[in-house]
Amino acid sequence: MNAFGDDPSSLDLNLATSLRRFVKFRGFAIEERNSADSLIATVETLYWNYANIPILTTGMGTEDGLVADRREIIVLIDEYDAPIVNNLTDPASLEIAKSTLHGFYNALKSCENMIDRVFITGITKFSQLSVFSAMNNLRDITFQPRYATICGFTHKEILKFYSSHLDAALKNFKDMKKFGPKFTHKSLMELIDEWYDGYSWNGADRLLNPLSLQNLLVDYNFDNLWVRSGGMNFLNQT
Repeated sequence: MNAFGDDPSSLDLNLATSLRRFVKFRGFAIEERNSADSLIATVETLYWNYANIPILTTGMGTEDGLVADRREIIVLIDEYDAPIVNNLTDPASLEIAKSTLHGFYNALKSCENMIDRVFITGITKFSQLSVFSAMNNLRDITFQPRYATICGFTHKEILKFYSSHLDAALKNFKDMKKFGPKFTHKSLMELIDEWYDGYSWNGADRLLNPLSLQNLLVDYNFDNLWVRSGGMNFLNQT
């Protein structure tokens, strides 16, 4: 949503246009002009042309294929509240954004029988926004213990999936003599913790910032990357 967040007057048109392009890329077409109707048409198109089609693969009989259908449309909306938080200081624009999003998210609710799940991220709490007045089937999982480690890297994940990259980073630091001859794998992990062990959702599991860590393992340079990746205007305005 951040791509549509700056100009509420064109928000509805831009969302609808993006959905039409999405459907056209897959060989179909929708005619609806507003974002709410375009969203419904997009979900219906995917459902009847993809999700509702049996999976038939080599070695799978027709009877098995009819059972293994693909009714699993998943909707991911990142920064769902961007059009709102980007216009907090302009009451008129804010109301336009809220009105458009209200219709858009209500349309999403109307498609729930065709959608397996919806995952929404943002920096404001959805239950406090009128744009979600009709979407009473959402659950805020921000501080749910079972989801405490989904947004970020745990130490175990880093050691398991990034071991070769850690080895390469360690070799680079040794070759460049950045931290002295006694800089070890343990030293590297301690430094990573010091720089990027940034947050916890349950007070127990510590998570490393994925953007910063990935850049470190490419550029071999410790830096305050996360704060540069986005503006702080919303926090400054509240």
